Amino acid sequence: MNKLKTFIFYDEYLDALNTLSDEKAGRMIKRICKFIYTDEPLEQLAEADEKYAWSCIEELLTADKEFEVNETVPRALMRDRKYFYFQENFYLALDLMTDSECAAYIKAICAFMFLGEDKPKLKPPIDAYFNIAKRKLELSKIRKTAGSKGGKTKKTVDVSPTESEPITIEKLKNEFNLYGNLNENNPILQGVDLNKLREFILNNSDVKTQSTYRIVEKFRQANGITT
Repeated sequence: MNKLKTFIFYDEYLDALNTLSDEKAGRMIKRICKFIYTDEPLEQLAEADEKYAWSCIEELLTADKEFEVNETVPRALMRDRKYFYFQENFYLALDLMTDSECAAYIKAICAFMFLGEDKPKLKPPIDAYFNIAKRKLELSKIRKTAGSKGGKTKKTVDVSPTESEPITIEKLKNEFNLYGNLNENNPILQGVDLNKLREFILNNSDVKTQSTYRIVEKFRQANGITT
């Protein structure tokens, strides 16, 4: 597996963190980073609020990591979302702070990137770590505008099937940059016309943010497919 240096931090992650106390939010951001940057098993969550927060972001995080590992740009996920590139350096800084300090640090980063607030009231040592992150984040803003990361152009998938090519579920996933592990042997595709599924996706752009499996479920429901 490619060692990741950055990942896309979506505003949904901040929403999940905001449901928790500062101490728990700090632990949650560490959990997110551990999931993204390592292959180590995650600890079982015992508290109901932590389980809820994790359930809100786990699917998106899994898709995010898959795109990062494959060095592709998740345009469908990025559409209509606020986001920034979370850098490994921020993860390293988390190990130097308490859980509550980690929460304040990450929330300051999010406020800077999502709201433009560049002078948060932070206590030492959080203020120093934020000022360092802020300079890196300025570059992240430039890279976001340019549509690249780390100076390296990622592969974008924009493959539309031609009339002479049969449509497959993999081609649809590539064309619309869908995420998930659905393959053509999955029983949920029984009775599904992939050409009509493609039209369904084209006419319902909001579904592109969901997993491929969930999109097929919605298509089946919309068309009354019960086989």
